[in-house]
Amino acid sequence: MNSDYVMNISQIELYDLLKSKLGNREARALVEFVSDSVSEKMQEHKLVLATKEDIKNLEVRIESSFKDQLKWLIVLMMGFSSLILALVKFLPLVNA
Repeated sequence: MNSDYVMNISQIELYDLLKSKLGNREARALVEFVSDSVSEKMQEHKLVLATKEDIKNLEVRIESSFKDQLKWLIVLMMGFSSLILALVKFLPLVNA
């Protein structure tokens, strides 16, 4: 049992519920075990959850990608328009 272990309110309530059934030592050990298990799970979830900063960085990257794609789309549309105009202009000459 860790002598530096500090319990919060919900842990104290759980301890109080368990100590009458299990005894002081076992109740404290069980509360510590549950608390450690929950802490470990929270640490695991922190590694995969996105922070506000992560989301903001993602938004900036998406916006930048969208702008780049829009630029290329405009350039390609102008190129295809020029190609179509050239074909329309020179097509009657080929048939004549």
